[in-house]
Amino acid sequence: MFKKKRKFKYEEQVAENVLQRNFTADKPDDKYVTDITYLTGNRTRLYLSTILDVCTKEAVAYQISEVNDNKVVIDTLKKLKKKRDVKTP
Repeated sequence: MFKKKRKFKYEEQVAENVLQRNFTADKPDDKYVTDITYLTGNRTRLYLSTILDVCTKEAVAYQISEVNDNKVVIDTLKKLKKKRDVKTP
């Protein structure tokens, strides 16, 4: 069974490539990366949003959601900010 791709009405927003693929860090809490993956089981799909510390490879914040939307990402960032002293560029 194939699903037809949906066309979105909104333009894509692409963030600046700050790391330039330099995924190394000399100290913890210097650089973070994020990813969303999906988990399936029992006819359900959950989305896991994670933020990793590049230096320690530790998952410093995560959020699980039933929907893959901006809210799950924002909630993960809020958890990180609550746990760590995060500085923005």
